[in-house]
Amino acid sequence: MKRRIFVALIVLGISALLAAQDLHPHPWRTDRAFLAAVAFDAATTGLDGWATTGCSIERWSPWLYGRHIGSGRVAAVSAIQLAGEVGAAVWLRRRGGRWGRWMAVAGLVGAGGGHLAGGLHDLVGRYPCR
Repeated sequence: MKRRIFVALIVLGISALLAAQDLHPHPWRTDRAFLAAVAFDAATTGLDGWATTGCSIERWSPWLYGRHIGSGRVAAVSAIQLAGEVGAAVWLRRRGGRWGRWMAVAGLVGAGGGHLAGGLHDLVGRYPCR
């Protein structure tokens, strides 16, 4: 089941990368940074979901996953979070001008950092789940 979740997150991440391509590309530097930020966010979201699946009780946000965590619910929440983050970044990148392009990258890296912190907390925190 964990492999299915991982594969689903990878497919979602790749589809987000494909959807992030503009019809009129911007300079390569911006595109590479944006794609790297999307890949980082997708990888850390996958790590956070995988680490949360191993928990028997969610301590940080029980209202999001429920008291007893199931792998299907974790996969759905991770996919929705990633889609929302990438969707907001794509919107910012297209509509925000020069400022919005870099804020989209910064937002994705910040969200990925939050997922990385959550995943590491579940793996090696004070009360590790694994």
